[in-house]
Amino acid sequence: MQLAYGSTGLQSRNRTRYLLIHRSTGWPSTAASLYESYLSARFPSPNTVRGALESLGYMYSWGEEFKVDIDSLLLDGEGLSDSQVRHFAHWLRTRSIEENFTAQNIKGTTYNRILYYCEDTTRWFRSQFTNLGKTPNARRLAVDRLNRMRHTVWRDARQRLPHFQIAPDLSEDEIKTIESYLLPSNRIKTGTQPDVACRDYLIWRLAIEFGLRKGEILALRLQDCPNHKSNYIRIVRIEERGKDYFDPRGKHAPRPKTLSRDLGYLLSNSPIPKLISTYRSKYRRVWPTDVKLKSEHPFALDHDFLFVGRRSGEPMSASTMQDLAERIAGDTRISFHWHLTRHALFNRAYAAVSLEKDNQAQIMDLVYFGGWRDPSSLEIYSRRATRDRARVILKHWQDKGNIWPALS
Repeated sequence: MQLAYGSTGLQSRNRTRYLLIHRSTGWPSTAASLYESYLSARFPSPNTVRGALESLGYMYSWGEEFKVDIDSLLLDGEGLSDSQVRHFAHWLRTRSIEENFTAQNIKGTTYNRILYYCEDTTRWFRSQFTNLGKTPNARRLAVDRLNRMRHTVWRDARQRLPHFQIAPDLSEDEIKTIESYLLPSNRIKTGTQPDVACRDYLIWRLAIEFGLRKGEILALRLQDCPNHKSNYIRIVRIEERGKDYFDPRGKHAPRPKTLSRDLGYLLSNSPIPKLISTYRSKYRRVWPTDVKLKSEHPFALDHDFLFVGRRSGEPMSASTMQDLAERIAGDTRISFHWHLTRHALFNRAYAAVSLEKDNQAQIMDLVYFGGWRDPSSLEIYSRRATRDRARVILKHWQDKGNIWPALS
């Protein structure tokens, strides 16, 4: 069953803005629109705004079902009462089980994120519109006290999740299998067009060698590629592209989540420089078919995004890249998705760095290379490295026939 409310994006001065609308009537929520304006002014990335509006869609849909006027509660500075918070949380838990709106392994985190955004929204409206207190200072103290009271209810409604997650991985055999599958010479034999084979293999090598996210790969432009002056890949956040930045993919344009950075090659025998040169010079074209002549006539492009769709010539879409991941998974029978390549690289990089003494500088290098803000982002990799070392130590102990005298 579809939610009664949903978010929709629109372009405004080369920036994506969002509305929360009633799906049946198309009418936007007044309070949510006001909150979107606040978030858009505060956060440069529209991903945060979209996440907040999508989460509010659940609260508004709950209100629609149980005749709770969410707009009025927010604009009056009240927010949900304790009983309403508990009822909304119960409805959300039931909905997640019955409709499985997220994958099983992230259901809890998605549920908690929805509650977090909804609580944060009610807190902001309370600070703006509440009538508590006769003086500004008394009003502030009253709002703080009410926020603390309400926070307890929102906090208790969240699911208790395990804190010690371990990064998933691709085995060496799985990486070798995917490498062989995507190798252009192998794919061309199966009927894949040379331009598609070259493009897809380049995407794979960028993902596995640099640990790039899908959005970072799709946002690459020609000036971000290695050249005679700089032999490195540049990752640039959209906010740093300048006010005249334009992406024809509009609201579906990829947005790198990580920090901007310059990345040199980790592998001395990397095929990426040659792949980029070949793809740019031979295959980065639009390939329309001349029906009469039954032949293809490639044409040059009028934009500078690196990866393109072969028929349209437009910047490659996220759905096309997702289709490639599903094709890899189906043909190799490996449970594959693009983010696994990022885990595969940093699992190995962290395992190597962790063996070094006085490795703080190398740790910070990994933080920079991954585009994270602080070392805490590496915790899922450190836990895997610790677990894997423990497995090796125990195996070594058993193989060597070591004994524990006190227990022998």
